[in-house]
Amino acid sequence: MKNGLNYLKLILLCMISFPAFAQSGIETDILEKGYFLYELEKASWYSTDLLFEEHKELVDSIGSYLSYKPDDDKVITVFFLKENPDMIRLTIQFDGLPDATPDKVTATLRNASAHEKDLFELVDDAKRRVTENEDDLFTLYENTGFNFIPVIQDGKRSVYILSGSKQNGTLYIGNDYLLTYNNRNKFKQAEKIHNSLIPFQFVGNSEAKKIQETSHSHVNSEYIDPTDICTLLLYKDFIEWDQHYVISDKHVSIFDIKNEHLLIITRKAWERIGKK
Repeated sequence: MKNGLNYLKLILLCMISFPAFAQSGIETDILEKGYFLYELEKASWYSTDLLFEEHKELVDSIGSYLSYKPDDDKVITVFFLKENPDMIRLTIQFDGLPDATPDKVTATLRNASAHEKDLFELVDDAKRRVTENEDDLFTLYENTGFNFIPVIQDGKRSVYILSGSKQNGTLYIGNDYLLTYNNRNKFKQAEKIHNSLIPFQFVGNSEAKKIQETSHSHVNSEYIDPTDICTLLLYKDFIEWDQHYVISDKHVSIFDIKNEHLLIITRKAWERIGKK
């Protein structure tokens, strides 16, 4: 398969260089959803760092936090007052991610907007369901923690739950979930996106054993998931490998992390390439 992978890299290069290899609707949709989740989670990363580095005096007064996009250009992270979640204690706005420098930081106590209250209600319900775990759906693995990403978009309401790494030098793909809600924030259903949790090292064991590419298999879906895209982009600056492959029953998704391009081919085409 090594020659096949080299050939796929050539395909990726062509895709990046020539309009003839423009991404399909499925590929574009997955990339957009994945990048949307990435922006929200990246903003949360930056904002929590900023909280502990520059606003330590507010830490004890803060409860939950979340990030959202009020429009196509901005991402806002809000920190709710612990004693009254209808109030926002700290607001951090980014105009261009992945730039870590916020455009605006406001530490003035204010009322949460209706949209912010809805997002908080979604996250609060999702956290409660994970804690109670009545149907034994959720699994918390060692060296990981759950990250909750609420989304209200295109008339749909949901919460993505990702497994974040607590282990230096390792990222985890999988053990993620999607909870959906109606327009009154009433819970509808929860589903596993992946059936398992897979660890990936940032770098190889030595200079001679660099990681060239990584892969994992899908059972629940035919294509790479937006949560996969989100996780890979979050760790883009730390890992030494540029390509990740997701292999399912009928398709193979090839994600070029460095250039943020996605190509999906059939499993048959992948196998034919591997024989060359």
